[in-house]
Amino acid sequence: MRAYQDKQNDNSVSVLKGSTDAKSRKRRTPSLKGLSKRKDVVLKSLLRKIRRFHWTQFKKTTSFGVKQKISIEHQRLLLIKYIEHEFGMESNEEFLDTLDKVLLMREIRNRTANIYNDLLHSYNRRKLQICMNDPYFKCLVFHYSFEVNPDEINKDEEEGLKMILKL
Repeated sequence: MRAYQDKQNDNSVSVLKGSTDAKSRKRRTPSLKGLSKRKDVVLKSLLRKIRRFHWTQFKKTTSFGVKQKISIEHQRLLLIKYIEHEFGMESNEEFLDTLDKVLLMREIRNRTANIYNDLLHSYNRRKLQICMNDPYFKCLVFHYSFEVNPDEINKDEEEGLKMILKL
């Protein structure tokens, strides 16, 4: 019986090493050189980190508290204050809508589902491409890349940021 088990173990090892059967192809490994984790995991965590960065900056700039009950109009005024302080530019309706969706995770009136929220919870390349086509979302990513402390991001996140910025 022991010899039979050893033979089975030897066969399973050879299947995993050089075989191209369906079982070994299903294993997900880092697809790019230099990444220690899968690409989708790196990008999804990086996108969440970008949102968290802007969320903390928003709270510092505006003294916004999550448990505060304030009107949507007042939230919009806080978003305008954040844009003017953090980006040094006049706000417009499209930038306000993008920030509203990214930071406050709200769906804007009579619009489809929040693609930014979907991207953070179920990442895929198509959703990332749609988000990166929005110039204001791209502005948030660029702003993060310039403002973040290089000591706070690891090698995988640095490579992921390069991939996102190429889109």
